[in-house]
Amino acid sequence: MKILLAQITPFSEDQPPNQVNVKRKELNADTGKLHLVGKSFPVTYTSPYWTKNEGGFLAYPQVGTEVLICKAENVDSYYYLQSVVDNKSIGLTSPNLRRAAGTPQKKVFMGERGSGLEIDDELGPSYMNFGVSLKSPTGKKIGINDSPGIDEITIENGLGDYLKMMSKPISSFLTKVRSFLIKMRYDIDIMSTNGKVELSTLPNGDNINLMNTGGWPKILGVPTWNPLKGNINLQTEHNDINLFTKGESGRIFIKCLNKTTGILNLINIETSTIGSRIKIKSAGNLDLEALGNLNIKATGLVSIQGAQIHLNSAPVITVPEFDSYLGLGVEI
Repeated sequence: MKILLAQITPFSEDQPPNQVNVKRKELNADTGKLHLVGKSFPVTYTSPYWTKNEGGFLAYPQVGTEVLICKAENVDSYYYLQSVVDNKSIGLTSPNLRRAAGTPQKKVFMGERGSGLEIDDELGPSYMNFGVSLKSPTGKKIGINDSPGIDEITIENGLGDYLKMMSKPISSFLTKVRSFLIKMRYDIDIMSTNGKVELSTLPNGDNINLMNTGGWPKILGVPTWNPLKGNINLQTEHNDINLFTKGESGRIFIKCLNKTTGILNLINIETSTIGSRIKIKSAGNLDLEALGNLNIKATGLVSIQGAQIHLNSAPVITVPEFDSYLGLGVEI
């Protein structure tokens, strides 16, 4: 078998898809440099893995690539053997090829526009990086990283937004052990077409917090209140909204917490159709207290029933109730 040096030339329109065109390269004795000689001719492309029916691994060398070709014994055809790697393309494909220990410790399959697969097995005196990443030309990336300080699976969109599933990172910014993190600049939509959407914790779980710190977007650099933003909305097109607690000492608190700048804190419970009811029922006491006026109005009858009814009697003392966050809200 004879091995020759060649360079890929443009493809022919009527050429079979399993062939590429090449020109031979030879050393010029006068200049001491390689140069192209002769006419272009076809060579059969070969692959490190192929099957008869399903295909296999395809990675055609591009025009201008320096390659090795061979001619097998007793055969008139030439075959593509492999591509010759040059220093410039190595720097573009993997600029940090030797950063860990001075020797190449990466496996890279990269396209001509920057998309590709990279396998990291880097281990040095002060650097450790083990993982696999798949990326697109515009920066979209799927990464699986086993490095002790990262230890995560990441999906990135190339614009700074990402999804992360952490395993057991030793130390890393914005990560927690065995946790899931989503960071998006704009909307996050969760939809089910035929099933249910359930958010739950198991018996050993912690809290479920829904927090919104929006409502004051910056307009020309100045924070400006927008009543359509910063809300938390619960709405159903049909049937009920249920709020339950099954705790042995279960409590439900509805509070406005702003005691300093809350000019008009309001809790409004209202129905819209004639014949509607608002029902408040307690198996124990029912306390109504206002630091200002207490107004009761009805267009129909006002009925009060009790064993005794006291009007303008001794002051009624109500016992204040404190929620688990001492009226300060959920920490952010």
